[in-house]
Amino acid sequence: MKAIQWIISALVAVVIIAAAVGGGVYFTRLKSIHSIRKLTDYENYNLYRMDIDYAYDLDRLIDRGITDNQSMINAILAEALPYLPIHMKAPNFGCSAFCTQGTDGHTLMGRNYDFKNDTSAMLVYCTPKDGYASVAFAALDNI
Repeated sequence: MKAIQWIISALVAVVIIAAAVGGGVYFTRLKSIHSIRKLTDYENYNLYRMDIDYAYDLDRLIDRGITDNQSMINAILAEALPYLPIHMKAPNFGCSAFCTQGTDGHTLMGRNYDFKNDTSAMLVYCTPKDGYASVAFAALDNI
C-alpha cells in the first residue's frame, strides 16, 4: 500500500513540476499570442499586429547553424515553441533583400515578398532587452 501511495505522490509531484516549468516557459509566449490585433477590416485579406514578449534571441537562432530555408524554419520553431514536437515544411521562398547604411549611420534593411498568393499579413514587433528593436512582416499563408 505504501508503494502505491509513493508512486501516486511521485506522479503528482512530476505533474506539478511539469506544469510549473511549462507555465514558466510558455507564459510569455501566450502573452505574445494574446497581443495579436487586427489592424484593417477588408473583405478578403487583413493586416495584423503582434508584440513578441518572450526572450527572443537572434544569436541563439544563428548558433543553431542555419544553412537553408528548412533549417531556418526548424530553428525558429525550436526557439518559439520549445519542447513541442512541431514540424513545418519550409515554403518555397522567392524574395530579395537589401541592406544599406543611412546618413545617420544606422543600418537599414528591406525585403520584398514575391509570393504567388494574395494573403493576410502580420507585423511582428520585437523589443528585446539586450538587442535591437525590429518590425518584421510575415505573410500568413506561410504559417
